[in-house]
Amino acid sequence: MPGAEPAITPNDATEICALLRLLANEKRLMILANLMASKELSVDELASRVGLSKSALSQHLARLRAGHVAEQRRQSQTIYYRIADRMQGRLYLILQQVFGDNFELGKIG
Repeated sequence: MPGAEPAITPNDATEICALLRLLANEKRLMILANLMASKELSVDELASRVGLSKSALSQHLARLRAGHVAEQRRQSQTIYYRIADRMQGRLYLILQQVFGDNFELGKIG
């Protein structure tokens, strides 16, 4: 339709591309899938589930934090990660589109 406005703004496109770059890594996608299924996991639990060393996991988590996709909290000497509140719905919709109508939280990973 001539003259129709695009569904997204240039700022939206920039944000979407940044998120897709984060999701385009197999290990980061598995980290996010595990966090979505479990709500919150310690670094040790995540390393075990994803099959990464703590050092490698730390690098991926740093990128997810920098992209405002993951958040952390410290309890004593243990650090826990979760999906950032503002990203919960977006990530769910993206993964549902990728995995189809049968996508359910807890059945990924």
